[in-house]
Amino acid sequence: MRKIIFVLLVFCIVCIGCTNGQTTDDEKIVKDLLNSKVHNVSSYPSDILSKPIIQRIQDAPGFVLDYIIKLDDKPEYIPYTPTAKELLRISNYIEMLPPLHKKVFQERLLGLYFIKDFMGSGMTDCVLDDNGNFYFIMLFNPETLDYPFGMWVTLKDESCFIPDETGHKAVFTESVQYMSNNSLVSISQKSVRYFGNHFEIIVSGEYSAFFYALLHEGTHGVDYVKNITPYIEDMYVKIHSYFNKPLGGIVSFTNGVWQQINQPVPKYNFPLRDKITVFGWNGGPKIFMKDMNNVYRALFKTPFVTLYGSKTWTEDLAEFVTYYHLTQKLGCTYKITVKSNDKTIISYSPMTNELVKARFDSIQIFYQ
Repeated sequence: MRKIIFVLLVFCIVCIGCTNGQTTDDEKIVKDLLNSKVHNVSSYPSDILSKPIIQRIQDAPGFVLDYIIKLDDKPEYIPYTPTAKELLRISNYIEMLPPLHKKVFQERLLGLYFIKDFMGSGMTDCVLDDNGNFYFIMLFNPETLDYPFGMWVTLKDESCFIPDETGHKAVFTESVQYMSNNSLVSISQKSVRYFGNHFEIIVSGEYSAFFYALLHEGTHGVDYVKNITPYIEDMYVKIHSYFNKPLGGIVSFTNGVWQQINQPVPKYNFPLRDKITVFGWNGGPKIFMKDMNNVYRALFKTPFVTLYGSKTWTEDLAEFVTYYHLTQKLGCTYKITVKSNDKTIISYSPMTNELVKARFDSIQIFYQ
C-alpha cells in the first residue's frame, strides 16, 4: 500500500491554501484522481475482464511504469516478463487463493504486472469507473517468484530494525593446530564473538514469496471492491462521498481492536508500534535491533499476526487473511522464533493465540 503515501501527499498539496468548504476540496481531489490514466478504467483494454486471470499478466503499460517510477523515485524500473515455468507456478498459486479473491480478481482485476528491482513485495492500486466502482491493478517484485516464503517474510521483518552492535559477547575456546619440529601440535585459545539479536519466521511448505505477496496484495484488492475494513485509506472516504455511496465494512473484524485506521485500542497499542516500517519506506528503519525482543514480546500479547499487521487495520486484514489461509486452509505451520547468542528466547505461533483465534469468524466472507 505504498501508493497511499504518494497519493495523499498530492492531495495535501492540492488542499493547501483552500479556504472554501471541504466538499469543494474533496470534489477536486476525486476529479483529479479520475483524470489520472492509472486510476481511470478507460485507460485499460476494454476486453481485459473477459480474459482468464493468468492472461492479465502483461508488461506494465507506459503510463503505469511512469507512475511507479515517479512514486518510488526509481528510474531504473523496467517491466519483467515471467517465463513459461514461472507462469505455470503463478497459475497454480491463483487457483489456491480463497474463493472471494478469485471471484473479485475475475471481475475487477485490470492488470498484474512485474517490475524488475521493485521495492518490497508488491503493491495494489485502485482504479475507478465514472460511476465510482472500484477496480484494481497489482504490481509485483519478480524476485518473489523464486524466494522461499519464510526467508522473504523474515527479511521483511528484519527491515524494521536498525542493525547495531549491541549483541551479546560470547567467549569460545577453539583448538588451533600447527607443525613444530615435524610434529602436529594442538593448543587451545579463547576467542570472543558478538552475536546480535536475530529472529526467523518459519512457514512450512514449499511456497514462494510470491504466494505471500499475492495473498496479501490480493486482500487489498478485495478490500477496495468489497469494503471489508471500514475504509482502506482516507481517499476511499472521499470517493464514496463524491459518488454518494455509503461506507460499509465488516465491523466485527476491527471492533474492539482498532479505534482509527492507524490507531489500535489502547490495550493493543504497544511501544514503538508507530515506528514499524518495512523495506526502507517512510524513512525506515526506525527501531534499533536491541529493542527487538521487547517489540516481539509486546506483539505476542495482541490479536495481530505480524508486526506489519499492527500498522493499520488495512494491513491487519491483509496479513491476517494471508496467514489464516496458510494455516487454517492449507495446513501450514507459522512460527516466529526470536534468538540471542543463537539461543532461542521466544518461540511463538501467532495463529494459536486466543486473541487471534477469536477473530477467525470475522473473515469467513472470504470463503463464502
